Amino acid sequence: MDHMTRRWFAPVAAIAVLPIVIGCSSNSSSGPSLEGSWHGFVAMHDEFGVPLTSDSGVIVTISNNGHAGPSTVSSADGGFTLADLHTGTYTLTYTGDGIGPFLRPEIAFVGGGTQFLGTQNLSTVSAGTVSALTAQPSATGDTLEITGAIAAPPTGLSRFVRLFFGGATSVSAAPTNYSVSTSFKVTKGVLDLSVTDTALASIRAAFGSGNPAYVVGYGDSFFTDSYVDTATGNTVYPNVSTTPSNVVAFIVP
Repeated sequence: MDHMTRRWFAPVAAIAVLPIVIGCSSNSSSGPSLEGSWHGFVAMHDEFGVPLTSDSGVIVTISNNGHAGPSTVSSADGGFTLADLHTGTYTLTYTGDGIGPFLRPEIAFVGGGTQFLGTQNLSTVSAGTVSALTAQPSATGDTLEITGAIAAPPTGLSRFVRLFFGGATSVSAAPTNYSVSTSFKVTKGVLDLSVTDTALASIRAAFGSGNPAYVVGYGDSFFTDSYVDTATGNTVYPNVSTTPSNVVAFIVP
């Protein structure tokens, strides 16, 4: 199971971005356009899931139909408010130093008051870099064995590694460049990972048993802050490390 399912705060619904003045084409035709505000919080963590001392400095921007609207900046307690909004559907974008951009697309704003967005967990980009990656099917053919190295996490904490599988040497974390992704929790600097069950079934479905495929590895964060890329339908993982491992070819077991 992906480590994303472990949350310290209740997850919140996705959101969108809006222009300052809106006659939004996505407004509901069943009622009038109302004004109001969005209020929410961000909760910042390092890549190991440890809360940061301050939740300030996250820029929250809304857009509508690709047109950027107003933005605001979170305070020390993570609070932010987007005011003077009109009924419509928006995309919310979170950016800031050290964090990968996170999107919450297609969020409906009703208006007529203040709507609470809840608390969004955000994380810094992983500093972990995977090296010396290898991939080899097991003798029994029911497992893909992955080995490699990454900097060990601090004592008592875990680091996360995310693997991306594709059909070409250009495989990467970009949503256009991979077909299957899976993650692992590690507590040491030596990687000894086994891809089995659902993840292996997905690889077989994507490439076919006995066919060549490719894998690349990245350090990842406890909070993946992932979202679906609307252009490809693939998931974006904004907190993976900026440096990928070597790309490895293997035969799908």
